[in-house]
Amino acid sequence: MRKREIENQEHRYLNRSLWSNLQSLKSTVSFMQTGAHPDDEASRLLAKLSLDYGYHVSYVNAVRGQGGQNSIGPERDDNLGALRTFELLKAMSVLRADIGWLAENRNSSIVDFGLSKSAEETFEFWGKDYTFQRMVRLVRAYKPDIIIPTFLDINGQHGHHRAITRATIEAYDNSDNSKIYKDSQFKPWKISQIFLPAWGGGGGAYDDEEDPPEATHFIDVGDFNNVFGGTYNQIGEWSRSYHSTQNVSKLAYEDKLTVPLHFLKGTNVEGDITGGVIPKNLYELSEFSKDKSGKHLLIEAHKYSLDAIESFNKTDQLITNLCKLQKLLGDAEKSFSEDQVHRIQLKQKQCSYTMADCIALLPSLSFISNNHFVGGKIKANLSIHKNNKFNISNLNKKIITPFETDLSFQHKINISSNRLNYIFEGTINQNTTYQDLYQEWHGIALEPSGLHAKVKFNVNDTNFSINVMPNENFTIIPNIIGSLEEKKIINIISKQNKNNETTKIPIKFLVTKFSSGSEDLVLNYPKDWICDNPILKLDNNNNSEAISYHTELQVNSQIDEGLSKIFLTSNGTRISEISEFGYSHTGNILLENDCELSILNVQTNDLSGLKIGWIDGHADKAWKWAQMLGAEVRLLSDDEIISEDFSKFDTIVSGVFAGASRPIHKVFNKINKWINDGGNYVTEYHRPQDNWDENKSGPYFLKIGSPSIRWRVTNPKAEVGFLDPNHIVLNHPNKISSVDFNNWIKERGLYFAANWDDEYKPLFMMSDKNEQPLLGGLLVANYGSGRHIHCALNLFYQMDNLVPGAFRIFANILKS
Repeated sequence: MRKREIENQEHRYLNRSLWSNLQSLKSTVSFMQTGAHPDDEASRLLAKLSLDYGYHVSYVNAVRGQGGQNSIGPERDDNLGALRTFELLKAMSVLRADIGWLAENRNSSIVDFGLSKSAEETFEFWGKDYTFQRMVRLVRAYKPDIIIPTFLDINGQHGHHRAITRATIEAYDNSDNSKIYKDSQFKPWKISQIFLPAWGGGGGAYDDEEDPPEATHFIDVGDFNNVFGGTYNQIGEWSRSYHSTQNVSKLAYEDKLTVPLHFLKGTNVEGDITGGVIPKNLYELSEFSKDKSGKHLLIEAHKYSLDAIESFNKTDQLITNLCKLQKLLGDAEKSFSEDQVHRIQLKQKQCSYTMADCIALLPSLSFISNNHFVGGKIKANLSIHKNNKFNISNLNKKIITPFETDLSFQHKINISSNRLNYIFEGTINQNTTYQDLYQEWHGIALEPSGLHAKVKFNVNDTNFSINVMPNENFTIIPNIIGSLEEKKIINIISKQNKNNETTKIPIKFLVTKFSSGSEDLVLNYPKDWICDNPILKLDNNNNSEAISYHTELQVNSQIDEGLSKIFLTSNGTRISEISEFGYSHTGNILLENDCELSILNVQTNDLSGLKIGWIDGHADKAWKWAQMLGAEVRLLSDDEIISEDFSKFDTIVSGVFAGASRPIHKVFNKINKWINDGGNYVTEYHRPQDNWDENKSGPYFLKIGSPSIRWRVTNPKAEVGFLDPNHIVLNHPNKISSVDFNNWIKERGLYFAANWDDEYKPLFMMSDKNEQPLLGGLLVANYGSGRHIHCALNLFYQMDNLVPGAFRIFANILKS
């Protein structure tokens, strides 16, 4: 495996960055797209507008994506939201686009709660007024001239998308109204143009009930960009490939392609999305000067901006042009009113980043330690490449922190003859933790609110300034942290246990203390439980080595069904856990979560003696719950799927999405023979694209519904009808009743079957409000001496959230 730091150095793509920044100098137009989720952006459109037209592009996104699917790993909820946040940051960096978030922090009500079928339902979670206020704030912050939502507000579309489209139109109508959505930081702003997508939002997920509106404008994204080595459509797909958790990218070829737009409000001019009312460049902006001097300065600045672009590969000329441009912009700034001066200020920033690329400054901000804790030390390295070919002087550097610290510059060292390293050291002087991930915006137009360095430098007596973001996500963690091998377990309440018996539950925490000084940690548990050693004494050391704390809890064997929480406290405050995860395309992520053991005391028959072969799709961990229920589970490798003798297994499970990545399609006949001989084959929910063959994936015909919005039940409280209450799957080993569907969260199920052979028997029917009942949530077919069960109920998610009834249904599916 290649070393990551060497790969990163190889892939700096300085010429791409320089060329991209140069394009920004030719336009004064600002374009904003809005979307609900990371990956909603129309990447090919943004690529064209940013990298060819030179527009300043911003993408305003609502949620962090914590409620979506994960095609590459087990991360869910906030951990998935963190991954998808990073994916969007990486995706937008390809397009030279800024990002704004409606969900500005982790606790925002604008959360990805799962698929919604209406804007009204979405606003029940998000808050309609709050959503509108957040959208208007970001419009006032970025000052876009043109705005477009990604989706249409029509039936059959995701409710989150519809809510954002309404918020976008509201922002167009009212962001200039000083009497509503008051904001002390940003003044009202009038958007000139609003468009709607003239493309459909269907595909395999949604089902727009109306055709898209007529296209009034077309943006050509099929042009080939020689610097990037692809068309703008291809560049868009390169950007989308960073959304790996969503598996949305595809290989694009060199095609003639346009993106259709529908003019909604503003000034409609054929072939010009600016409507002729927005200054397109510095020359046109000069007409807005308050005096002749400012007008003359911007006319000259326009000339040098074009000269700079023309001198892309002529470094000395480029430096001269950029210096003259920067000085002219600085002199002209005072001649423009508040409603236009932001264009000049943004151009100065863009000129600075262009110069940094031109002289190959290549700044880097890194930290010596991966772990920064409350009250601990912090040491930062800010390094730059100082090429002696260029007249670089007056280098001023500062690290700006959003937390309390005395971090300051200490000394400079030479990493190499031409790379300087500035070392900053200090102490973290606050008692609260910090996560750099959750910022309100990212990019060039607005000053970052997170940790960053500001580097000012002078080239040929001209001043420039850039912000440098950390190479890795920066986190301040608590002084004491804990971890658990399993954060959620079950305690089976067996009918065979007697009331005077106790069950012993082993408890193991790993605790790490970073600072010196002794500390007593106290184990917290239900008052009627028994623990012999509830105190963990931490010695006076700070070697940061994890200490293992083992104990045992005794609980009455006939405890009532319900959830119990076990956790450690330090001076009355719960200790936290730091989840560490990440992938090559995101980098490492640290996220603070509760360090607590959740124990579900559940009444269910166990699966002892059951042997299961599990084909894992890496999208869920239901196999762990099968193990906790007592089954002997073997995770099958690809070779074992093809060559293993299945007769040793009672049940085989194809996990969620397993068909997409595992060679199940190569062993259909083998599986069917095994079922015929008495095996119990369980398929968790799959999408049509997961190599699902409606004629071969089961012993009989079974078709997965598409588009998925029509074949899912998003209301977790939807009434469930029992179609065959006496069926063995609903009675062995547990008696299933309507109680088992209480307290479900997020949804009932998804990717329901749409059609099936008569041999399959549907066991449940359910639906969302005002929709026809769906019967394809749980299907059972006998085949020879065995059985195939197809389950589109979202059982694994319910079990992950310790919903008791899901365990009983799950046990029956595996063992009946």
